[in-house]
Amino acid sequence: MLVPLGDYTLETDKLIQALEYEWEDEGGFLWRLRDRSFDAEGAKRLESLLQSISFENIDCIDKRLMQLLWFVPTFLQWCVETFRGISEDSNETYYVKQCEGRIQKIFVELLGIP
Repeated sequence: MLVPLGDYTLETDKLIQALEYEWEDEGGFLWRLRDRSFDAEGAKRLESLLQSISFENIDCIDKRLMQLLWFVPTFLQWCVETFRGISEDSNETYYVKQCEGRIQKIFVELLGIP
C-alpha cells in the first residue's frame, strides 16, 4: 500500500483505520496483547498489514500513520517481558517473542536503520 506525499488518500485512510482497529478495538491484536492474550490470527493480520506498506519515493509520512506505527516494536518488546513474567514456560511467551522478531524485521525492511 503506497502512502502518497502530502495527499490524504483513501488508501492512507484505510491503512490508518486498519491500524486503529489493531490498537483501539477489543478485537484488535495489539488491544488483546494489552490484556495478555495472544491471538495468532491477529498477529498474522498485523504482519500482513505492515508488509503491505511501502514508503518508496515518499518524502513525507502522514502524522497519524506514524503515531500508529512508531510504538509497535517497543510495545511488542514490552509484551514479551510481560508474558515472560507470567510464566517462563508459557507457549504464549514463545509466540509473542516470535511475532516480535518478525515484526521487528518488517520494520527494518520498511524504514531501514539509521
